Amino acid sequence: MDFTVLRQIRNGYDCQETLQLIAKYQAIISDLQKGNTTVDNAIMAAEQLRETPLPISARGFEPQDVENLLNKLDKELRRYNISDYYAVKMVKGGYNKAAFTAKADAYNNLIISINGGMNKAQAMSDLERIRNMPLPCEKAGFFGQKGCEQSAADAYIADIDAYVSDLI
Repeated sequence: MDFTVLRQIRNGYDCQETLQLIAKYQAIISDLQKGNTTVDNAIMAAEQLRETPLPISARGFEPQDVENLLNKLDKELRRYNISDYYAVKMVKGGYNKAAFTAKADAYNNLIISINGGMNKAQAMSDLERIRNMPLPCEKAGFFGQKGCEQSAADAYIADIDAYVSDLI
């Protein structure tokens, strides 16, 4: 799990307001995970949150740290088929969660790059590199670790791979 540290500085974003904004973003993501909202509604709600500027206080969070965290949360909201991604359950002996997440993130970054005008040869090269990323399994059994359910993870990867192939 990657964490973002919000450093306090003089004349930074107000701490209270920033934490409330982050909590609202996380609530939107949680609603998506639970299926309580659609992706379009969630993105629209996030855009409305970002429209209001954060106030500056004498002792607040570093603006660049806050912007990085908000961009990361925004990217999570725009993940390809986010409902299918969150439907992948954790089971003993499944795929390593970090490896699955890295592969899914690589596909998402490729989608963003293709939509941004990446050339076809580079996109094909990146797609092949992503396809070859390994998905190791966790140990099963009594002392086994939990990982992503293999059948659901395979279905998600196949779906996103087909989508990227169609884009190219």
